[in-house]
Amino acid sequence: MISGFVLKALRGAIGHTQAGLAEHLAIDVSTVQGWESGRRPLSALRAADLTRLRLRLAALGAPLDAAALLIEAVDADVILTMLAQPSSQSLPSAAHPLGTSVHRRTLVSLLTWPFTGIAPRPLRHLPWPRSRGPVSDRPVLDPSLRSAVFDHVLAAAERAIAPEDGLLRRQAAYLLGFDQRSGTHDWLSAEYKRAIGAAPARGDAVATIHGRSAALAIARRGDRDPLRMFIDVTLADDAHAEVNLTYWAYWLGEIPAEYADDHSMIRHGQHAWAGNRLLDHLLHHLDDPRNGQLNVHSLATVVAARPALLSQNPAARAEAARCVETALDGNMGRHATHDLNNVRYAIRLAER
Repeated sequence: MISGFVLKALRGAIGHTQAGLAEHLAIDVSTVQGWESGRRPLSALRAADLTRLRLRLAALGAPLDAAALLIEAVDADVILTMLAQPSSQSLPSAAHPLGTSVHRRTLVSLLTWPFTGIAPRPLRHLPWPRSRGPVSDRPVLDPSLRSAVFDHVLAAAERAIAPEDGLLRRQAAYLLGFDQRSGTHDWLSAEYKRAIGAAPARGDAVATIHGRSAALAIARRGDRDPLRMFIDVTLADDAHAEVNLTYWAYWLGEIPAEYADDHSMIRHGQHAWAGNRLLDHLLHHLDDPRNGQLNVHSLATVVAARPALLSQNPAARAEAARCVETALDGNMGRHATHDLNNVRYAIRLAER
């Protein structure tokens, strides 16, 4: 279903009707209709045929970054299909779709599209294909299926208590931030306290990321106190702050390698990122209504940890100055204002 909507968005970008696209692909129009509706899942295609479809769409004029989403959209379809099955609750971590690899932003934005209604960034400004009647502009899950997904994710997370289950439990916690039921909020609050209690006590970098995910999940539901505590207490330690930046870099794709667990990602990825993509992302998300306070604090720590980002790049320095002044003109709060003033000072130092 998600891949069908990505295909529909790509068709809108190249300005074709279903019949026109079918003609260019030398297939029957019913095949295009089946792909877009989900009646003929794109996940049933062979990998080579799916790649050919992506390349053909790009050749017809679809933006390359948007066309690249087609492959990950199929992955998202497979993952959501697995999560909807009752049997997913009892899968071992090594076989569970939330426990086999550390997910990145692009995949998560596709997975959560049916819950948020927010299209992945490469698709947001594409023209939607015309239709004769009202149609949805997002993948829509039946309410009972939506509840089943969250029920099964929560059940799997509650079973994931062994150390090797940490990735499954953490990624489940983040996904549960999109479940608005009150019982889920209570579970997330307890999960945050459990994770954040482990991080300072043991210097546990994995627990740091777990606490981060739980705090962001709770913030998505409107409670920002745990995120504020995470920033003030956990990220006050330089080692934990560096872990936060490494995870940011991985999440945004600045660390190219993929990892099977958080521990490997931290150990091997901490020296594998320069910070340019991270700096650009944070500068343009300072006013995020849910995560803004973490973005501002992360910006302050990344310019302190990687001063060359500003000192060796005049264009980035000028953009940073513009974004920081714009943010300071808003009502950012005492903590964020303090962090932004630190960034402003770092920009002045870099100009010398």
